[in-house]
Amino acid sequence: MLEHLPPEVDPAQLVLVGLSNGARGAAVIARDPAFVGRFRGTVLLFGASARPSDPHWDQKISAPLVAIYGKRDNRFRPETVERALMQMEQEKVHAERVPLDGSHFLLFSDPGKILSPLMEWLERLLAKSI
Repeated sequence: MLEHLPPEVDPAQLVLVGLSNGARGAAVIARDPAFVGRFRGTVLLFGASARPSDPHWDQKISAPLVAIYGKRDNRFRPETVERALMQMEQEKVHAERVPLDGSHFLLFSDPGKILSPLMEWLERLLAKSI
């Protein structure tokens, strides 16, 4: 899939993004040896995973990561996301947190709350200050 990018896409600037269960998948892909070094960073939106049952559990995430989540999320509870991030930090992963006042569907109910911190993180990532 990544081998077939259009020529105008700079593969060194790719960021892996996952939403909800897709964020769980993104956390797994970020550990997959086939993809390590392929992404500039990883964005987990309203979900995360760092469990011993995950594929590639024994592999380290090498790129910076940010988790944006709702303090009132009843699908991926904040404590679940925090547990995953603490596990990643024990592995020396650069993991940032952006807890927001909102639920699992904040992206749809108030996208501006998410876009501002996301864009700020992406700008720092692409400026290589993370």
